[in-house]
Amino acid sequence: MEKKLQTLIFPDNEKVQRQWGIYYRGNRCVQGKDDVKLYIPAFEVIDFSTFFNGFSYRKWKTYTNLGALHLYIEMKGNFDVELVGYDYHGIQPERRSYATYHYELDKKETVCIAFPDECKEQMVAFEIHPYADCELYGGYYTGEYMESDVREVELALATTTCFKEEYIIHNMELLKNEILESDDEISRHFYIHVVDNGRTLEPEKYNCDRLTVHPNKNVGGSGGFARGMIESLHQEPKATHVLLMDDDVIILPESLKRTYTLLTLLKPEHQGKFIAGAMLAMEDMCVMHEDLGTVRADGEVCPVHRDLNVTELVNCLKLEEKRPKVRNEFGAWWYCCMPREAIEKNGLPLPIFIRSDDLEYGLRCHPGFITMNGICLWHMGFTNKFNPAIDLYQVYRNMLVIQATSGVCQGIDFMAWIKRLYKQMMLEFNYGSVELLLRALEDYMRGPEFLMEDHGEAILKENRKLVETLVPIEKFEDERFKDIDIHMDRVYDPGIRSRITHWIYRITYNGHRFWPERKLKDKPEVIGYDWSYQPGKQALRKYLLIVNPLQQTIGLRTIDRNKFRKLQKRFKHDLREYYQKKDQLSKTYADAYTIFTSEEFWNCLLYTSDAADDGE
Repeated sequence: MEKKLQTLIFPDNEKVQRQWGIYYRGNRCVQGKDDVKLYIPAFEVIDFSTFFNGFSYRKWKTYTNLGALHLYIEMKGNFDVELVGYDYHGIQPERRSYATYHYELDKKETVCIAFPDECKEQMVAFEIHPYADCELYGGYYTGEYMESDVREVELALATTTCFKEEYIIHNMELLKNEILESDDEISRHFYIHVVDNGRTLEPEKYNCDRLTVHPNKNVGGSGGFARGMIESLHQEPKATHVLLMDDDVIILPESLKRTYTLLTLLKPEHQGKFIAGAMLAMEDMCVMHEDLGTVRADGEVCPVHRDLNVTELVNCLKLEEKRPKVRNEFGAWWYCCMPREAIEKNGLPLPIFIRSDDLEYGLRCHPGFITMNGICLWHMGFTNKFNPAIDLYQVYRNMLVIQATSGVCQGIDFMAWIKRLYKQMMLEFNYGSVELLLRALEDYMRGPEFLMEDHGEAILKENRKLVETLVPIEKFEDERFKDIDIHMDRVYDPGIRSRITHWIYRITYNGHRFWPERKLKDKPEVIGYDWSYQPGKQALRKYLLIVNPLQQTIGLRTIDRNKFRKLQKRFKHDLREYYQKKDQLSKTYADAYTIFTSEEFWNCLLYTSDAADDGE
């Protein structure tokens, strides 16, 4: 039997049309105003070996029992179609031409072309060589399968939203129009659960067959996704797979269709794997920020592939390569599809409100991951989203909880990270961030009972008070510093220290002790507002100007020896307590694991009195 595997897609709005290299290579083609067909000028070669329209041949052969592969294209004009394949072995792409076919079509027609059986390249695709102006209306790839290769899939999408109406309403409408009301097979096997933590959506306005809005307590991303999992497993018919997705994203319906098709065709040995969708950056729509993440041996969380421009063929082929074995691999929940059996076996997320819940779940399940070019979405990048209330308190409290509860990431010393960041933030006079780190450690030491209580939203609100406020540079009105030059391209320069300054800086904790305050420099230096560490600039000064060059905002920090002494005393006390309780804490968290991940626990947390007001 012949199965449609992948539909050609073209840029459908002006923003992505400016990034046409993700869809096709060659000069930019004119597109119709009322449709998405491409007008290809004479003698202008257009190449479809791209992130969205190349076919991941070797992966489809690996994960499914793919037989003969066919290309269908709907065109009009005088042109050649050349079938091509590409491999990459670490030097440059190796191109192979399979065959060329000539067509002269006076009207719009669909042609079918078979790829040769000897294909073995990572990616296969096609090129259009026009001899006159041509029109390309669309197309798709199909594969031959035995009926026994196909299984039934019920795919449930669970997305969590909280005050992101602009995104979620648009995405619900898009999914209804492009999937639920389409003629594609997926339309009969696709369900949408929108978990509304902000409770700002009116369910009756959006609910329809196979789309339900669930008003929910604000129990963070982990609680929202737990609710989505529960609803998916109890829907009728019960979901075979649950796709977790962020709300503030630009969705590509074709990615969902490819995910569904792949799920129906997976070989038995790959049916337990998770499918992870790549995140492309909204700020630069041709850059893939991450497909999979990993926790390194030193505790740093980073992408397996980082910031690849996927208009470049070589980067698309790097993503087609078989990944080396990566420890602590996980798929972020901006797009992560998992089989029902994984949830039934491994339970629900930990109740850690926000951040690192997807990391822990991926490491807990350890399923193996499938990625595929073209299965993705666009999400706002993280370069401009440093938020100490999240990136310090939530991350480091949660990593300690995760390590103790699930037993993952053993051998990683997260306390070393806390100590290092504590010192860095103190040296930068960033006392609010120092206190957030201490709160993270102290709340971890409250034990699992503290997580069982619903404090997440209150904690986040309280922690936000410790995040320093930056104002637009033009509104910064401190007369003492009006003559300071701020060069945005030099904000992150490291600066220079003499040996004696370096020694004094270390001994005095950057002027906090053993050093006369009158000897600190009055003139401030400009440093980055986020993770950057710039000792050459900040050494032995009374004031630091912190700048976010992307947002053009600024703030002032002033050395405060009293705060230093109080925070130092508190930190030393916390460290003593932590090392005294460390083993017992680990045991109590581990004992709570089965409770935390159970449906009974989550139902108790989700359906308290204020959730009952919604009539659920």
